[in-house]
Amino acid sequence: MVMGDMVMTVDVVVIGGGPAGCAAAFRAAELGLDVALIDAGKHPGGNYLHKTCIPAEIYLEIARNIQSLSTMHEQGVLSQIAEINFEKLSYLKEQTITEKQNSLINRCKDLGILLIKGIAFFENSTSLRLKDSEFSRIKFNHAVIATGASETPSPHTGEDNEHPNILNATDALQIEKEPGKVLIVASGPTGLELGCIYAYLGGSVDIATTDEHLLHDVDDDLLALLADKLPKLFNNVLVNTEISEIFEDEHEVQVTMTSSQEEITERYD
Repeated sequence: MVMGDMVMTVDVVVIGGGPAGCAAAFRAAELGLDVALIDAGKHPGGNYLHKTCIPAEIYLEIARNIQSLSTMHEQGVLSQIAEINFEKLSYLKEQTITEKQNSLINRCKDLGILLIKGIAFFENSTSLRLKDSEFSRIKFNHAVIATGASETPSPHTGEDNEHPNILNATDALQIEKEPGKVLIVASGPTGLELGCIYAYLGGSVDIATTDEHLLHDVDDDLLALLADKLPKLFNNVLVNTEISEIFEDEHEVQVTMTSSQEEITERYD
């Protein structure tokens, strides 16, 4: 790597430090190439590690164990229901994320990959500029773009949602207390995963989707595996249902939903 006036030259620059970006950077370095890995976050791992998939997996695993204990209590095997310490739960999640994050940092060091915090802007096919970074410019032979996806804002709140009780999927994984009564809007893998986490952690969960059934793009034989379990886990499963209005007061969210049969208004935490 050649550095001068904070300009760098590398064989490969990888933009995005999530699982795809890290995998690309690791493999390129293993093949003997000079690699720079750029991410807007302070540490590698991307939203996958710090905000979405890994936090969800941690919560799911803990929630399943809690549910097993509750079942044993119902069967008379345990004399007491386990109480959830949400502060400790959050600490365990952050501790696990930090361990995985440090593992990625050490892997980059071992392979000689330069980690750069910043936002990249292409100048042309062989150079880019950086914002909010210690480096101003990078020249490269090859570039890998692995910047992931972005969330779709709610049409009822817009991108600048300032309602503390109306959450996107990322915010929903910052669980600091018992969930209470919760509405999950949409029934894809993310929605059902969040619904399961909230239900296992003591919440009363409703699912609302505009589709005819849950997981609308999944094969029927796979859906059959969920047919018995989900109605027992969730309070209500509302299909062919649209959200027509959301109103939030100081403590609750009032939601009006419409289907072909009726209009429903419910209040949620």
